[in-house]
Amino acid sequence: MDPYLSATKNFYDSNTDYSPSSPQSAHKGHLQKFESGNEQGIKSSPPCLSSGQADSCVTPASSPTLRSNANPSSKSIPFGRKQFLESRKSKNFNEQGLKSKRPSLSSEQADDQIRTASCPTSEGVNLSKKQNTFRILVEGKGKPPRRNHLSEYHFDDRLMRFLSFNKREVVLMSEAYIWPAIQELRDTLIVQKVQTVYMIPLLNNLLSNDFPDDPLVIGPRNLIICASWEDCHQLGIEISKVLGQHKNELKYCCDLYGAFNDTSNVAKYTKRFDILAATLPAFMRLLDQHESNFTFSLDRCSAIVFENLDSLLRLHPDALARLLHYYSVSKKSKPEILRQVIACTTKWNNNVRVFKEESMESPLLFFPNMIEGALYAGVKFKISVAINKSKEKEELLKIMSNQPHDSRVVIFTKQGPDVVDDLVNFLAYNDFAVEGVYRLMKQGLLNDVQYKWNNAVQLNKGIVIVCSDDIWSDLAISNAHRTIHFDINEHSRLDFSRRMAASLDYYTTDKDTGLLPSPVPIHSHIILSESGGFNILSDMLKVVERSGTSIPNELSVLSNKIRLIKEKVKTEQLLCHTLKMFGECRDIGQCSQRHYVQKESDVPIGVSHGELIVRVTCVPEANVFNGVITKIINPDGIEKENTELSKLEKDMLEYFNGPNGRMSVGQSCKVNSLYAFENEKSFMRVKVLEILKKEERLGKPLRVAVKFIDTGRKAELDTYELLELPDHFHSIPKQALEFICCGVKPSDMDRSFDIRVKHVMEKKLLGSLIHGRIKLALGETIWLSPAIRLMIRSGKHCLGLSAKQMLIKENLAEENSDHLENLYKLCKEGGLALPDYTHTVTHKRTQQAYRDFLNREDYTIVFISFIVNPNKFFVTRTDKSQFLENLEQELQNSVLIPLKRVYNGLYCLAKFFQDGNLYRAQAVGEEEKGKVNVFFVDHGETESVPLSDLFEIDDWMLKKLPLQAIQCKLAGIEPADGNEYSQEASNYFWDLTRDKDFMLEFSAIVLDKKENIYDVALFQENAELSESLVQKNHANRLFFTNVVLRSEESDESETDEFETCNWQHFYDMLNYKPEKRKYLTKRKELQSGASTASASASKLEGKKKSSFTIYASIDESDSEKDCLLRDPRYDRLLPISDPDSSSSEESDFALSDDENRIPKSRKTFDF
Repeated sequence: MDPYLSATKNFYDSNTDYSPSSPQSAHKGHLQKFESGNEQGIKSSPPCLSSGQADSCVTPASSPTLRSNANPSSKSIPFGRKQFLESRKSKNFNEQGLKSKRPSLSSEQADDQIRTASCPTSEGVNLSKKQNTFRILVEGKGKPPRRNHLSEYHFDDRLMRFLSFNKREVVLMSEAYIWPAIQELRDTLIVQKVQTVYMIPLLNNLLSNDFPDDPLVIGPRNLIICASWEDCHQLGIEISKVLGQHKNELKYCCDLYGAFNDTSNVAKYTKRFDILAATLPAFMRLLDQHESNFTFSLDRCSAIVFENLDSLLRLHPDALARLLHYYSVSKKSKPEILRQVIACTTKWNNNVRVFKEESMESPLLFFPNMIEGALYAGVKFKISVAINKSKEKEELLKIMSNQPHDSRVVIFTKQGPDVVDDLVNFLAYNDFAVEGVYRLMKQGLLNDVQYKWNNAVQLNKGIVIVCSDDIWSDLAISNAHRTIHFDINEHSRLDFSRRMAASLDYYTTDKDTGLLPSPVPIHSHIILSESGGFNILSDMLKVVERSGTSIPNELSVLSNKIRLIKEKVKTEQLLCHTLKMFGECRDIGQCSQRHYVQKESDVPIGVSHGELIVRVTCVPEANVFNGVITKIINPDGIEKENTELSKLEKDMLEYFNGPNGRMSVGQSCKVNSLYAFENEKSFMRVKVLEILKKEERLGKPLRVAVKFIDTGRKAELDTYELLELPDHFHSIPKQALEFICCGVKPSDMDRSFDIRVKHVMEKKLLGSLIHGRIKLALGETIWLSPAIRLMIRSGKHCLGLSAKQMLIKENLAEENSDHLENLYKLCKEGGLALPDYTHTVTHKRTQQAYRDFLNREDYTIVFISFIVNPNKFFVTRTDKSQFLENLEQELQNSVLIPLKRVYNGLYCLAKFFQDGNLYRAQAVGEEEKGKVNVFFVDHGETESVPLSDLFEIDDWMLKKLPLQAIQCKLAGIEPADGNEYSQEASNYFWDLTRDKDFMLEFSAIVLDKKENIYDVALFQENAELSESLVQKNHANRLFFTNVVLRSEESDESETDEFETCNWQHFYDMLNYKPEKRKYLTKRKELQSGASTASASASKLEGKKKSSFTIYASIDESDSEKDCLLRDPRYDRLLPISDPDSSSSEESDFALSDDENRIPKSRKTFDF
C-alpha cells in the first residue's frame, strides 16, 4: 500500500444534483491584511492539516474538543460551546418528532465508513454511479460526520416541514458536509458558486433559541454581508419562502443597501433583528454612525456570513477590515456569546487565504469545485495549443515524454470508444503501458483496469489510463500524479471539474512542512485544439495564470483573437444593455449580448444630433427612460415640432371606430407580431414578446407578454384583448425610443441600480418633459447630456432639475466619467462615423428681463447690497429676499450648458469667485483674453469672470423674479469737495450699512427717478443716513430758500400771503392754522444746479379742495440752516397708496395726524 495513500483520508462523495461553478478570473484587493498585487498563484501552501493528521486530533464523540470563544478561566460564563453541543445532541429527533434509532458517529467512525465505501481495494471496486458522480474536498481539523438524510439532522420542525414539502429527504452532497459544520458552530469557508447553502442550518440555530442573548444590546443576532443589493433582495425572498407561514417568528431585514439608510431611516435598522442582510458599504455607514453613542453594535451577533467573499475583498477591502475590527472588539467584550464566521466565495485566491488565517478560528474548508480545490493545493496547470487536429497527438507525446517513469497518469477525452482506442494504440506504439476505459466496456474489463491501477499504487509503479468523460464517474481513482486533458467539453464546466478529482488524495497539505504528500509534484496539462477548447481558451488561461504558471505572449494574443471572433458571431444580438447604461459590462465572458458596435445594426434611427424635448412614458431603469420626442432643435437652433404620435393616435381612433375596425385576434396571435389594444377610448400598438400561458388541449395562446411600441411600456394581456392591426399601421416607425442619462453609475460599486432608486426616478420623471442634448445615438437608443433637464410636470413649471445631478447629490449614484469615452471608442473600432457632438446649438431667441422697482408712493425697506459711492449704490428689497434666496438655490441644481459665445447685454449664469455659486448675471462687454465683465443683476457687483464659468440661462430663470439690484443715489447731498466722493466717504458709507457681517435694513423714500436711477432718502431707526455723511464732512447739504405758495384758485394778490416761505415756514403754517388742513400730494426735490423746482399742495376747507404750487429756488450757501431739506416734521409725511399712479414719475404723499400709521422707524428724529 502506498504510504501516502494510507496517510490521506479525504472526504469525498457523489450526488447527481449538484453543479459546481466554473473558475473565474482572479480578483485583486488592496486590504491591508489581504495581500494585493499578483494573485496568479498562491504564495504559500495552505497551512491545513491533512485528513490523517486532522483525524488524529479528534476526540471521541462523547467529549468533542471544539473551539470556544469564551475564556475558560472566566467564572461569569454560564453557557459554553461544549455544553451547548451536548445539550443539542440530546435533542436527537427526526422530522416526525421521534427519536432517531441511528446513533451519531464520531469523526473517526465517519472517516472509517467513508474510506470503506469510497476507497477501492485490490479485490474490486464499487461501480455505483450514484455514489461516485461527484467528489468534494474537505479540509480542516475535527471534521463532523457526513449526514446524507434529513432523519440524521435535528432541525426545527418548521424547517423539516419545508424540506419535506420540497422532497428534500436526501440532502445534496455539499450540504451533507456543510450543514453539520454550521450546525456545530464551526467557522466555515465554502468555495463554490451557490452562495446560500448555509441558510437552513443558520435558520435552525436561530429558531432553536439555545443561544445566550443580551436583552440590552441592540443589533442583529445574525449578520449577512452581501456583495450587491440584488443578493440582499433575493436573500429576503428565500428566507420568506423557507419560513413560509412562520416568517413572522423571526425578525429579519434584507433591504439595508444603497443610500436610503444614511440618515433618513436609521431608526428602522437600529432594532433587535434576528437576521440583518446588508451590503458592506451600507452596513458600515450605519455602524459608523452609531459608534459614538453605542446605540447599535455587534455584541449579540452570534454568526456573521460573507457572501461572495472574493468580490468583497476586491471591491471593499477597507470597509471589510473595519468590520472585522468591530467584530473582534465585540468578541472580546462579550465572550459569553458563541461566535461563528461563515464565508462563501466563488474562487480560492491569496486574499481569501489571508482572510481565513486572520479572521477565522480552526475553520473547515469545503471545495465542491475541484478546480478551486486543485488551486488551493497548489496544482500547476500547463497549457498547450495544437494548431490543427493532426498536431494533437504530437503535443500529447511531447507531454508524456517528460513524465517520470513511475507517474500515474490519467488522460481525459470528451469523445467515445474510437478516440480512446486510437490514443491507447498510439501510446502503446510509443512504449507506454496504457489502458483505456469508456462507457461501452464490459463490467469485467472495467474491473480489470481498476485492479491494475490499484496494483500500480501498491507497487509504486507507473500506469497510464485513457478515460472518456462518460465513464469517469464509475472509477474510484483519486491518487493520480498527472492529469492530461486531450480535449475539453466546451459546453460543460462540470466535466472539467470532475476530472480534477483524479488527484484528490494529494490536495491536502502537511502543516509542518508545507509539502504535498506526493512523491512527485502534481500537474495538470491542457491541450486545446479544433477538437475542443479554443472557445474557452480565455477561461483556461485564467486558471493557468492563477496556478502560478506564466502565459506565453502568443497564447494571450490568440485568446484575444478568439474573444473577438466569439463577439463577431453575435451579429443578431442586441448591444449589451449594461454596456449602454454604464460603458462597460463586468460579465462580458458570460453575457450573451453583443459588446461591439456593428455598423449595419447600430446606425441611428431618426435624429442623431442637436437637442430634444422628450415626454417620458416609461422609466425601466434609474438612468434609462423611454419617451416620445415632441420637439427637435437642430444645431442651427431651428425648432421642429413632432406630431407623428398624435396623428397616429387620431388615425387609429378613426379606423377602429369604423365599421370594420374591431376584429379580435382571438387565440391566433404570434410572437413578434404587431396588434392593437384599446386603452381608455384610445388605441395603441403592441408587440407580442412571449406567450405566457397556453390552452392545455390545443396549445393555443391564452395570455401573452407585450410591449407598447409607442410608449415603451411592458404588460401582460389576455389574447382576447388584442385586435387585428391593418398593414398600413405596421409601416409607421415606432414612436418610443430609449434614452439614457449618461455619466452616472450605481453607488457603492454595485452592479446595477437599486430598485428603490428606480422608483424614485420614476416618480420624478414619468410624464414630464425632458430637455437634453444628444451626445450619442445608436440604433433606437439616444444618450442625453449634460444631464437631463426637467421642464414641465403635471402642468407645473419645474425648476430645471438635472436628473444626473439629482442622482449624485442625493447619493443615489456616482459620477461615471468613462461612460461616453468607452462608447465613442467602440464606435471608432466599429467604423461608425459620429457627428461633431461638441458643436453647440445656437438658440435664436430673445431674452426678456425686468428690473424690480422702489415704490414712490410708499417707503420701501431695503438692504444696501453693493456700494460704489453715495452717488452710485445698489439696494435690494427685503420683501423679496426670501424669493431671491430660493431662486438662487434652484440655480445651483440647474443644467449647466457652457456658453460658447458672449456678447454685450447677454443674460447668463455666472460663478462668483468668492463662493463658487451660480448667480444671474449680464455681460457688459465682449470677451477679452478668455474673460468677460459681467454685472450680477441681483446684487450689483461687476466682476471679470472666465468664459468657462459662464453658462446658458433659461427664460424661466429670468421671468420667475425681477432683477433685484436697484441703482440709487443719496438725495439732498453732494460731495464735500463738490466734485467726487472720496474713497474714505465710500468706505464710511459702507460701514454705515453693515453691522459686522450683516446688512442693515433701511427705509428708502423716493424723491426722484431719472433713467432707472432713484434719488432716495435713507432712514434707519432715528437717523437719516445722509446726515451722518454730512456730520463727518464727507458730504454737504443742499439748501432751499424763497419758498412761495400760490393758490390756483386765488388771484395774485392772495399769493402774497405766502411769499418768501421756506420749508420751515411752510410746516409752521400748516401747524399754526389747523382749521385750514393742507395735504401735500405732489412734490419734487430740488436738484443741484437747477434754479427752481416746484411741488404741488392742496388745501382742504370743508368740502372744497383747492390746489397750490410751491415755488422754490436753490441757495447753496450755508446761511440758513433751518431750511434744510430734512425737517423734524418731515417724519409726519405719510404715503397715500394709489394703484393707478404706481408708474407715475411723481408720487403722492399726505400729511396726517394719525400716529398709528407712522412706521416705528420714522416716528421721532432727534437732531
